[in-house]
Amino acid sequence: MIKEFHKYGSEFNNESAEIIIPDILDLIKPKSVLDLGCGIGNWLSVFMKHKVEKLIGIDGLHAKSQFILDSKYFIDTDFELNDNLKELFHGKVDLAISLEVAEHLTEKTGKKIVDFLCAKSDVIIFSAAVPNQTGENHINEQHPSYWQELFEEKGFVFYDIFRQKYWNNPQVKWWYKQNMFLVAKKGVLDSHTFPTFQGDLRIHPEMLDMHLHEFEEFKRQSKRGIKQKIKKIFK
Repeated sequence: MIKEFHKYGSEFNNESAEIIIPDILDLIKPKSVLDLGCGIGNWLSVFMKHKVEKLIGIDGLHAKSQFILDSKYFIDTDFELNDNLKELFHGKVDLAISLEVAEHLTEKTGKKIVDFLCAKSDVIIFSAAVPNQTGENHINEQHPSYWQELFEEKGFVFYDIFRQKYWNNPQVKWWYKQNMFLVAKKGVLDSHTFPTFQGDLRIHPEMLDMHLHEFEEFKRQSKRGIKQKIKKIFK
């Protein structure tokens, strides 16, 4: 049962998940899904809508009170303080996702969640903010190749199947279009001919538009501040 919930900002809506998840289900057909850094549970709610049987959301206490699914699907932890994430639950899931989470964690903890994801699933959907993306509490923005190397150390392959597919889709948020990759344990997806990530950093035009808008706003604010100072001087 999904709870009634307050309408949050656009970053918390289901639109991107509604488009992407059916494609994921066609590829992987998971019966169990883990969302590390699940927030209020939007992506999990769409997996539930598509009849995925087992759902696990993991995030901090700040998200628990706003979680839109039943609390039985939620596990709270402090990613920075918990040095034994693998004990949060036993066993593995068919699919783990972690979307735009790692940039909010220290580099040490970012490596820790890669270990956790690889221990809990052979197939992962991963995205994290790139350098200079900017955002609230972004402290660990990294090039995708940085994450690729960490996953490869665990024996996982970084597949680049989402960027081209969704790049021009206006209904998918630009940070997913730009940063999202399929990651799988070597051999698991060998029956598919997915392109592997070649290390190219692509910046979506919508990200550039965001920075341009911020720059224009800064110029407006600066002009206003200068005019106010001049008025005070010549009063």
